[in-house]
Amino acid sequence: MIEFLLSDPEMYNLWRMGKNEVDIMVHPRVLEEFHKTVTKETFDVQLLVDDVQKLIDAARAKRSPAIG
Repeated sequence: MIEFLLSDPEMYNLWRMGKNEVDIMVHPRVLEEFHKTVTKETFDVQLLVDDVQKLIDAARAKRSPAIG
């Protein structure tokens, strides 16, 4: 099933694959479908990052000096 999800890189992005764990970034547009699928397959799901874009924006803000 993981391979199927990762076949759509616009919606799913592999971050890390371990022996018994996989970290995948899921596009908000398919989040509900993702939850239905993994629940049906009885996977344990844990949210690691709620909003990746906020993390990116915060990191950029720290690197760039304030203008003004």
